[in-house]
Amino acid sequence: MSQTLENWLQSFSSLIEDTPLMDSNTPKTLITGVSAQEHPLPQSLVFAEKADKLDFKKLNNSNILALVTKKMTPDLETANYKVIISPSPKLLMAKTLDGYLKPTRYEESFFNQENNIHPTAFVDSTAKIHPSVKIGPFCSIGAQVEIQQGCLIGSHTNIGFQSTIGAHSVLISHVQIGSKSQLGKHNLIQSFANIGSEGFGYVQTQEGTHEPVRHQGGVILEDHVHIGGGTQIDRGTFGNTIIGEHTKIDNLCHIAHNCKIGRGCLLTAGFMIAGSSTVGQYFVCGGKTSISGHVTVADFVTVGSHGSITGHVKKSGTYFGTPFMPYREGLKNYTLTRNLVKMNEKIRNLQNELKSLKQPK
Repeated sequence: MSQTLENWLQSFSSLIEDTPLMDSNTPKTLITGVSAQEHPLPQSLVFAEKADKLDFKKLNNSNILALVTKKMTPDLETANYKVIISPSPKLLMAKTLDGYLKPTRYEESFFNQENNIHPTAFVDSTAKIHPSVKIGPFCSIGAQVEIQQGCLIGSHTNIGFQSTIGAHSVLISHVQIGSKSQLGKHNLIQSFANIGSEGFGYVQTQEGTHEPVRHQGGVILEDHVHIGGGTQIDRGTFGNTIIGEHTKIDNLCHIAHNCKIGRGCLLTAGFMIAGSSTVGQYFVCGGKTSISGHVTVADFVTVGSHGSITGHVKKSGTYFGTPFMPYREGLKNYTLTRNLVKMNEKIRNLQNELKSLKQPK
C-alpha cells in the first residue's frame, strides 16, 4: 500500500534528525516501496548506513524519491532526490517495511480459499479456534488446543493437545507443535521447526541397555519469538523449556530439554545447547556455537562463531574460541596456533645452533 512522504516523515519523526525542504507537491508524493542500493527503483526509499560507497550516478538516474543515511556528504548536496538524515537508517528501514507500508504478508499467499479453515484440515471438536484464524490444507489441530486471534497456520502443520498459539502468530508450513506447548503473541515459526517433542533422556540398565525417561513437561515461547526452519526445541522433563520474549533463533538450531533462554537473545544457525542449561538476557552468538549441559551463562554475553561453552560464564563480555576464552585472548591464541609450524621450525633451528655452540672446537 502506497503512503505519502509527508505522512511517513511524521510517523517516524523520532528516528529522523534532518529532513529535506518540502515543496507544494510533497503532501501528494507517494512512496511506492523500499528498494536496494544496488537496484534503486523509481519513487522508492533507499536506505544506506554510509553514503561514501554509493553509486551516485545510478541513484540520480533511477528517479528514487529519497535516500535515508546517517550523514550528509558533498555528493548528496547536489542530488536530484531528497536526502533524509537518520541516526539509525537500518532501524528506520525495518520499521518502514514491517509496519508503515503494510505489504501483504507473504504467509497469506498460502490461504486463498473462501473459508478460513481448509476443508482438508482436521480440527478436534474440543479445540478453541478464533473466527479470524486461518488454517491451511492438511493441518491437524488436537484436543483442547487454543488458537487465538489473527493466527495463520500453514499447510501440513500439527498442533498437539492442550497447546496454545498466541494472537497474531504465524506458523508457515510443516510445523510440529508438541502437546502442552504454549506460544505467546506475534511469534513466527518457520517451516519444519519442531517445538515440544520429547527430549533425549535415557537411564542405563545393569545390562548396558538404555530405558527412556518419558517427558511430562512442555515448551513456553514468550511473545515476539522467531524460530527458524528445521530448529528443534525439546519439551521439559517435568517443567518447561522456556524461550524468552523477543528472542530470535535461526535455522537448524537445537535447544535441549529443560533449557531456559533469556530475553532478547540472537542465536544464529547451528547453535546447540545441551539439557538443563540457562542463558541470560541479550546473549548473541555466531554460527555453530555450542553450550554444554547444566551450564549458566550471564546476561549480555557475546560469543564468536564456533565458540564452545563448557563451563559457567559469570561475567558479561565478548568471548571466542575452543577452549572458551575472552575475545582478545582468544584471537591471540588463534594467531599463535596458526603459526605453530613456523614456530616449531625456529625452535629446532635454535636447538641446533645451541648444540653447535656446545661442541668443543
